[in-house]
Amino acid sequence: MSSKAFATAKAKNYQGMVIIIHANPNNFSVPANAQQNGFSDFINTLKAELKEYSKPVMIVNGDTHYFRIDKPLNIDTLPNTVVTNFTRVETFGDPNVQWLRVTVDPKNPHLFEVNKEILPVN
Repeated sequence: MSSKAFATAKAKNYQGMVIIIHANPNNFSVPANAQQNGFSDFINTLKAELKEYSKPVMIVNGDTHYFRIDKPLNIDTLPNTVVTNFTRVETFGDPNVQWLRVTVDPKNPHLFEVNKEILPVN
């Protein structure tokens, strides 16, 4: 993950940002001394950027196709305390193909609203 996106969001005073990835990092609680891999580097960069960017950030991923909306990041110095401005949305996928409606509302303090849309059985 590049810090350029966060730098741009700060410089242009964006109200928030969405990051879309395919893979599911699964465990967002990577200890600082964890063995480096693509996910740990990504998550550690994300945590560092979120310390400096207080506006809403939503990450959307697929891969495991288990629909969920959660707050998977904890503040390193305060265990069991979530990073409140960060939300993960995992999309539906095969065999449960549905869709999500995302509304962006600058008047909403969370900025993003996600609603699942269930298709009737064909």
